Amino acid sequence: MKLPATLVRALKDHRKVQLAERVQFGAPARVVMEILGHSAIKLSMDTYSHVMLELMADAVDRVETVLQKSVPGPAEAEMLEMPEPGNE
Repeated sequence: MKLPATLVRALKDHRKVQLAERVQFGAPARVVMEILGHSAIKLSMDTYSHVMLELMADAVDRVETVLQKSVPGPAEAEMLEMPEPGNE
């Protein structure tokens, strides 16, 4: 019995979502590999590398946002300047 193409696609999409959620919440690659039923971590990571790249890009964006918020503006930077030795 052959499954309809739309059902096969939906099942594959579901697998991708499951992987992305587990990776996003910090599941080790080995755990993801076993959940997906792959025989090697390389297979899991190669097959779903595009998901990993999306998650990495999202992580970079989040770090950049945090760093931008923590960089002092000109007024704050002036207050943080240390006096030169001997000019205290």
